Amino acid sequence: MSSPSSERRDALLAQATAWVLEHGFHGLSLRPMAQALGTSARMLVYHFGSKDALVAQILEQIAARWMVAMEDHMAQSDDVLEALRGLWTGVLRQPASRAVHAVALEAWALGISGRAPVFEPFVAQVSQGWVVLVERGLAADPAHKPHASRRALLLVAAVEGLLLYHVTDERFDVDGAFEELLGLFGARNAPPA
Repeated sequence: MSSPSSERRDALLAQATAWVLEHGFHGLSLRPMAQALGTSARMLVYHFGSKDALVAQILEQIAARWMVAMEDHMAQSDDVLEALRGLWTGVLRQPASRAVHAVALEAWALGISGRAPVFEPFVAQVSQGWVVLVERGLAADPAHKPHASRRALLLVAAVEGLLLYHVTDERFDVDGAFEELLGLFGARNAPPA
């Protein structure tokens, strides 16, 4: 049974995550966020300990959503390429996912900059988690098993690149490029060893 304090904390975390998905992390200040959430910066610090601790919790929420969606789609098919197609059409290319991609890319950039250590675990969790899932699926296919690790990295990097173009410049045919990518990895057209 949860306490009123933990229920309030959970509600604030959900609201703060939604706020970040709308506004991003750039220039994040607790006062404007707290005002929008109907609370005070002091209460956010009370519930989360610090701004960085709140940001870490928000990042965990975003990463968890991302990983659950990936795991769900990977579990729906024995064919990793079909699972990726389902993830692409059912989650990644949905209008509601655009804000998640933008914030994830922002967090990624902040994490690799070295200037914002609170973002580094997010980068590791999302990038490594996705590669591991795809690698596991490829390793189950005899055509890809010997090179599953490299091919998983290549697939994930390509999909992440397509998402970058999707978020930053809609003139590109990212859906067509995604289908070309899957075609390159099809059993008959698997990349050479």
